[in-house]
Amino acid sequence: MIEGFPRGRPGREAASVLVLAWLPDGRPVHVVIGHAEDPWVIVTVYRPDERPTEWNADFTRRRR
Repeated sequence: MIEGFPRGRPGREAASVLVLAWLPDGRPVHVVIGHAEDPWVIVTVYRPDERPTEWNADFTRRRR
């Protein structure tokens, strides 16, 4: 887990988490998983390596 949003994000009521995963070919993937009640749902999936100015080299921290 990279970040947690216990009170949701702007425009969303549900809590969510941002998770880093790796594809079999070694590419990174960020997955936002949210829930208001069961079940948890995938909110979005994106490749952080396509946003190199937003993330550090290992895709675990946002650049400020």
